[in-house]
Amino acid sequence: MPIPYVASSSRAEIRDHLAYVVRVLGQHRRLDEIRAGATPIDFTNAVRRIEELSSRYEEPFRLAVVGEFKAGKSTLINALLGRRDLVPEGVTPTTGAVTEIWWGEDESGEVLDGKGTRVFQGTIQQAVKFADQRSSEGKRLSGQGARVILRVASDFLRNLVILDTPGLGANDRDDKATYDCLHLADAAILVVNGLQPGGEDSLTLTERLRTTKRKLLTVVTRIDKVTNPSDALSAAKAVFGDFAVGEPIGVASPAILIALEALKVADERRDADAIKAANVALVESGYFALRERLDDDCFAGQATTARATRTLADLKNMLHRLEIDSGHQAGRTQEQATAIEAELSSARRQINDVLRPKIPFLEAKIEESVEGYIAEFIAHLGEAIDVFVERIADGGVELGLRSIAAKFSKKQEEKLNRHLRDDFADLFPDEQLASVVGQISRAVSRLMELEWTEIATKATGPDSSKAFDPTGLIRQICDHLAQVAATLSLEMAAWIALLFIPGGVLVDLAALFLSRGASAAVAGAEPARIARIQREAKVRLRGMRRQLVDKLSEHFRKINSQTAEELIGRVSASASAKENARSGLLDVAERWRAAHADMLRLIADGDDIQFGATA
Repeated sequence: MPIPYVASSSRAEIRDHLAYVVRVLGQHRRLDEIRAGATPIDFTNAVRRIEELSSRYEEPFRLAVVGEFKAGKSTLINALLGRRDLVPEGVTPTTGAVTEIWWGEDESGEVLDGKGTRVFQGTIQQAVKFADQRSSEGKRLSGQGARVILRVASDFLRNLVILDTPGLGANDRDDKATYDCLHLADAAILVVNGLQPGGEDSLTLTERLRTTKRKLLTVVTRIDKVTNPSDALSAAKAVFGDFAVGEPIGVASPAILIALEALKVADERRDADAIKAANVALVESGYFALRERLDDDCFAGQATTARATRTLADLKNMLHRLEIDSGHQAGRTQEQATAIEAELSSARRQINDVLRPKIPFLEAKIEESVEGYIAEFIAHLGEAIDVFVERIADGGVELGLRSIAAKFSKKQEEKLNRHLRDDFADLFPDEQLASVVGQISRAVSRLMELEWTEIATKATGPDSSKAFDPTGLIRQICDHLAQVAATLSLEMAAWIALLFIPGGVLVDLAALFLSRGASAAVAGAEPARIARIQREAKVRLRGMRRQLVDKLSEHFRKINSQTAEELIGRVSASASAKENARSGLLDVAERWRAAHADMLRLIADGDDIQFGATA
């Protein structure tokens, strides 16, 4: 008698929904590569599981036979199918891989490894060796997620797939193989050894089956071996009654096999008495009670609805886990982006509130320092010019009467300039000029080193809590200032030389005196003109003082700006990398939020379909 399995009008809708979910989840697979932390399931595994779920949804009803090792699972399966030694039996743990028994007009066996690759195809007798962990073939694949698929010509399997599982309690590897296959089962038979009912592993298994909403029938084997069968059934009910459907069923698997073989022979001989005796034996062995319970409680009537409900429930469970994980990942990624934004804000504040305002502040301080020394320098220079003018007025420059009386030739003019410069050098020597340059350089150097060292030790980038090491920065300042010091001497010497070139104030002054005649100068005939020329020279000095301050400060301002931009560049470079990281995190957070929204939508769609399927 084959198991009834009626198609439902909602099957196409559920199948289409499963395919659509796979497409949507496939769009989010890239997120698996950047997921932070472990998760019960990711998009890639969910796609694989749902594709498997969809495939299973189209397949016949699946009945898992589970229980502790040596409980008689394999023997019960052989008895139900009326095939002696179809799956291996033994007093030690034998089944090492999940064995799937399908209907097949042409009987055959196939073995797939844990990756789904076919490793064997041939007869049933050869294939079952891979499910027997006592054999060399079974040892090779045991515990690796292998599937042994048997196709058997039994009407009992027309709309049914039986899953023979490794026994619980033998080892962790077999336990895992059994638990991993439970999500494939529509219902389960829990096989309990009548001689020792109620093992701890069976309790754990039944709890798992209960939480997955799989129907569970309790079958007590070796019922013919116990002294009081009713006591064994009562003990099984006391332990598993809260999980299982209906009363425990006692079976004697070897007696079922014998009775089925006898019934076959009696049918062929048309021996009514033998047929009657075989049926009585099947009743007494529990065969008919088990078949009737399977038909009534697991397969008949609501089988299709139950399959749809379980499929959608499994799907919803996976989507719910992905929804929770996606929301968590979106929040976590957003928090990381927000933390970086705080770091970037701090960096921007350092640049805008500390570093950039420091540039004009130091420029003003530099100019103030330079101007102080230049003011002193100009004052000394003015005193020297007064003495120089008086010396000329007193006839301190001797060029001869012919030079005085005659018009200056080019050669005489150059000679006059040289005499004037030499005479002025006595009053304002180069050592004084070098001293001023050194004073300016040292003062500005100390100022810049002090200010920028303090700033550098406090400035941090957004990717580090440590301040920048200012050593290189200070070395850079000193190197630049050392180069500028030599330039300053040349700048100032060139500026002073302007006093002596044709058209310069001192050259014009000397020419005036010499053209008026030495005797008039010596006699002091024009003291007012001398005073006027001295005033004119000082006015020119004051005008050129501003130019000289600007000219000298320009070098220091350039170094100051370079130093600031160097430090700003360090902070900005770090900020730029962080900004890129923040932008990437915001993009990832948005992708997680999109995935989260998709999961919520898919869950809602599934709820609508489930309502229609169960209505």
